[in-house]
Amino acid sequence: MLLKKAPIIASTLALSLLFTVNPASAQASEMKKTEMKVTKPGEYNFAKIIPIKDIDKKVVDAAYKAMKPHSNGKVFKLEYGHYTEVDRLDGTKQVRLSLQAKKRAAVIELDMPTGKIVSIGLKFNTSELKGEHEKHYKMVKDSLQKMPLAEPIQWKQAALFINKERNREMISFSEGEYNASDKKIFQYVTFNIKDRKLLDYQFHLDIDKMDPKYSTIANNALKKVLNGTEKPFRDVFVSKMGESHVYQFQHLRLEQQGKPEWRAKQSVMMSAATGKVYSVSNGSEVDAPAAEKSLTNQEVIQAASPLAKSVFGIDLSTYTVKADNPKWREYRLSKKGKESVKVQFSPAGTVSRMELDIPLDKRV
Repeated sequence: MLLKKAPIIASTLALSLLFTVNPASAQASEMKKTEMKVTKPGEYNFAKIIPIKDIDKKVVDAAYKAMKPHSNGKVFKLEYGHYTEVDRLDGTKQVRLSLQAKKRAAVIELDMPTGKIVSIGLKFNTSELKGEHEKHYKMVKDSLQKMPLAEPIQWKQAALFINKERNREMISFSEGEYNASDKKIFQYVTFNIKDRKLLDYQFHLDIDKMDPKYSTIANNALKKVLNGTEKPFRDVFVSKMGESHVYQFQHLRLEQQGKPEWRAKQSVMMSAATGKVYSVSNGSEVDAPAAEKSLTNQEVIQAASPLAKSVFGIDLSTYTVKADNPKWREYRLSKKGKESVKVQFSPAGTVSRMELDIPLDKRV
């Protein structure tokens, strides 16, 4: 559904690429895999997992040679490989051979048939770091000294990614493997090795150590979607992904044991730089059964206008309404030359969620 709540700020795909699939697969953001198939009989079988002993020794040796300078003294054993075909940004296709260690602790990707190394991805426990990797680890921890974290982070895993085609080198640190089913926020940070700056991160912050203007904006926005009910936020998360840099204030649902489950009951997302609100949600009303009938365009405008005006400063009176998903009461309001607004209603016809139709990577 278009407006179903996002329990964590950062992209699930991006996090799984870094800490589950392995950072070497981060190229998926730049290239798109085609359907796995055999393009020509006897050529590349994209559906087959190949034991390392059945792969050309010269290719395997080249992978080990490329991996060694970055292995930090750790021994990685490649166990299998498989072919993929990717569409490059320039429209051409490229066949890749991915050689992998157990649990994807190492992933080396080569261009086929040239055997040229495309990318290197290696995982480490933070206790294994030394030399340059340890130096980068210390630089990251030093950079976070002034970050108002909710509590100290126990960094457990490091993931190195080198993309030779795009001349990129980065190392990411996390609390461990990312698992989308975990009932907690996934905290991580990615460090650009070339310019020695933090690239991406996601953290749980201490709201009492932040500039109070942001919580004031968030609480005011929530009060409006809750029709005047006061319910101050206590949890806030920060996410930086490329140009995007946002705060997400949340009220968390509680499990039966009383432990927090990282799904927002109510939430407000805003720019971490300007405080501009991008979305506001009363998630407790979103998970209701589908409405028996959809709202008319006029009913949508009338119900959404007060909140759009007070939170986003937008007058919806001349906007066009499109039903994105009437069954779940999801609508898009647009006007040429203006920011579109997405809105979701409760079965009672009140606004459950409203957000500016701005891609996450443009929320700066």
